[in-house]
Formats: sequence, structure tokens, C-alpha cells
Amino acid sequence: LNLARARINGLAVREESRGKGNARALLEFALGFIREQGFKEATLLVRKSNEAAKKLYEEFGFRFMRPHAIKLGDEQAEEWYLSLFEEPPCGVA
Repeated sequence: LNLARARINGLAVREESRGKGNARALLEFALGFIREQGFKEATLLVRKSNEAAKKLYEEFGFRFMRPHAIKLGDEQAEEWYLSLFEEPPCGVA
């Protein structure tokens, strides 16, 4: 168990509500809560083909970490990582 890393298990917006900033607002809220709880890292899973979500996550500083063993529906998932350190931890450039 890694208490320093939070996992966002799901972030989804109904199709009719997309393109209105709802995913951005949800992610901002989730990351604010994660920071308030003292976590220093966050990960999330995203469908490999979900380019819109991956673009949003990149805007927030998330980076591709690795393919994930599970599938989301019938599609391969990817794990993405975000560091919440205000300064890099010792020994990290």
C-alpha cells in the first residue's frame, strides 16, 4: 500500500455533457481533494484510444506511465502519473 500515491479510479462525463468543461472541473476538484489529503502523487487509468482525455490529463501535468494489465470495457487501459511535489524530491531532477 502506497499512502503517498492517490488513484483516480474513474472520471467520466456523459456524451451530451462533453465539451462544456465538465471533465476539467471534475479533475480540478479531484486533484484539489487529493492535495488537501496530503498525497504527493496521483495515477489514473484511461482507455488507450481516448485521445481527448489524454490531452486533458497532459494539460494537468499527467504523463503516460505504462500500459495497464486490466481492460476498460474491451479496450486496453493505460496508467498515467502526476507528481504533486511542489519541488522535486531529493535525488530527482
